[in-house]
Amino acid sequence: MRKERLAHGWSLPEFSARIGFDAGHLSRVENAKRPPAEALAKACDAAFPERHGWFLDWYEESRHWAEVPAEFRSWAEYEDKAHSVHAWMPGIVHGLLQAEGYARALLKTSPGVSERQ
Repeated sequence: MRKERLAHGWSLPEFSARIGFDAGHLSRVENAKRPPAEALAKACDAAFPERHGWFLDWYEESRHWAEVPAEFRSWAEYEDKAHSVHAWMPGIVHGLLQAEGYARALLKTSPGVSERQ
């Protein structure tokens, strides 16, 4: 959202006025302190029609982020489109190379992770 807003030369208050959302809320979404909401995604799609519904797709995908810790999300779609994949994670075997047992053991050390996750 920030990338598109800045590409259009809009300050946060300007963007807020354009889409009808509080600037403080928009700031928290841009800084990943609040999750996106469907209404915000639709407002962004209206403000940035050249993105062809990308924000609603982003919202739909984000609804499932809480089910799996960030380190273990499936990035296959992005990896398929990438020319190369780089990772630097000292002390942890990267997700692309992890065996299931290692991933399960690592998950058990993450605070707030349920058995289902």
